[in-house]
Amino acid sequence: MCDCKPDEKVNTYKNQVTIPKIDMPNHMQQYIVRDAVCLDRCLLWEIFKLWSYGITTTGCCCGHNVENGFIGVIDSDVPVMFRLGYARRYNPNHDGIQADFYPKSIDKICQE
Repeated sequence: MCDCKPDEKVNTYKNQVTIPKIDMPNHMQQYIVRDAVCLDRCLLWEIFKLWSYGITTTGCCCGHNVENGFIGVIDSDVPVMFRLGYARRYNPNHDGIQADFYPKSIDKICQE
């Protein structure tokens, strides 16, 4: 589990850190359509580590102790995530594409 307060709801921003686009790694620049991205604090260092490996993330959420967290990546980075030891996380919103993974820095809290 992460350090989110149990009463925090998914999609709230109390636990998030804003990363300005200018501070994003070069390989992420083309995917950022806003001036900044928000990351849950408890995933921050794991996402930074993935970025340092050249992984392009598409979104992430710690789950806020309500559901399992995820880290989304572009399709071409899926094999790399497997090589890094990440486990797939089913996401019904991805029309059969399995590009979501369980974070390693947070214990799974739900059974799927």
